[in-house]
Amino acid sequence: MSLFAVLNSRQSPSPIVQDCHINIWSLGGFFGARQTVFDLGLCLKARESGPVSEFDLAIPFGTSEDSLEDLSDKLKDHVTLSLVFSGAADFSSEPSPTITYGDESLLLRSIDPDRSCREEKQCNDQVSVWKIRLRSPIEADAPVYVRLRFLVTGLGRTWLWRKSMWAKNGAIVDFRVGDVRGTTGFNSRLDESRIVRIERLYVFVIAPAWLELRTASPDLHYIRILEGRPWWDYLGSATSLFGEEKLVIYQWRDTEKGVDAGRSFHSFLDLNRHGPYPTVWTLVRSTLVIAGLFGLVWLFLTQVEGLRVSVANTLQAVQSLAVEQWTGLGIAGALWLVWRLFKERHTLRAVRAQARGLLYKSIRKALRLSQALRSK
Repeated sequence: MSLFAVLNSRQSPSPIVQDCHINIWSLGGFFGARQTVFDLGLCLKARESGPVSEFDLAIPFGTSEDSLEDLSDKLKDHVTLSLVFSGAADFSSEPSPTITYGDESLLLRSIDPDRSCREEKQCNDQVSVWKIRLRSPIEADAPVYVRLRFLVTGLGRTWLWRKSMWAKNGAIVDFRVGDVRGTTGFNSRLDESRIVRIERLYVFVIAPAWLELRTASPDLHYIRILEGRPWWDYLGSATSLFGEEKLVIYQWRDTEKGVDAGRSFHSFLDLNRHGPYPTVWTLVRSTLVIAGLFGLVWLFLTQVEGLRVSVANTLQAVQSLAVEQWTGLGIAGALWLVWRLFKERHTLRAVRAQARGLLYKSIRKALRLSQALRSK
């Protein structure tokens, strides 16, 4: 299930969604783990049918009951507001909290995380349906802006990591808005008549810079490097454990004809790690696993004397065999390691590209050295 949608609530009139800002963050963590964060900004208006006090959301990620956060207070900071709205917005608190964005003024409203809740019957580790309640209803006189965040506990099929040797070496991102084919992950089929039309859609995927873009569909509006440190207050943390990781923003826009169940939006990214070599965290994890296994074996052998003697004799026999056949075992081990590192075609291409680069650098250095010798 890869569907995102704003849904009608049965207890409140449906809102008009003028703008929808979606941010999918992949942030660095400990030992190479990554935390995915889903941020959502909505510019909403009430219809003539009455004020809007709540709405529902379908999210293509697993979430927990306490994963929802209101971000309205963060937007009152001018620096954070300029980052979120690309420097084109201003904030004023009088007579009511207002964001001036372009030629439009948006009342800043907050959601109520304590009264908002998950629809448990419609949630699993791949999809979440939330009922979002506002602290104050949206009237028909002016548009409002709300921004909220979910900490993701399950990536589902929206973000698929590719791995080898316990390391992430690529990712496939498949994010859809209003696509009813993505409702198969629900415990009961979602009524597509509940999907609210989005007039202007902006989707941002923020991924680590060590993942190179291979394929993007549809064409991206832009790609750029995230500013990094200025975003720390907004994120509530550094962009990685040590605060040094570079992130790349991929943006799509659909602002012409609107997005709904009849005209859905699909975005796809294929990202691949640059270079064929294992990461530092992979080597650390491998070292810890091997050290732990040796520690368990040693503890076990020292506790059982009889078994220790038997295993020691076996190990001595294996050692003797290894000494006799060390050449063959070394070749087999080297071949296995090469296969694990370079079993994928794109890895072989990367190795060839780096080898060519080293060769060209060596040739250029040799030519410069020969010219220098001739000049003397």
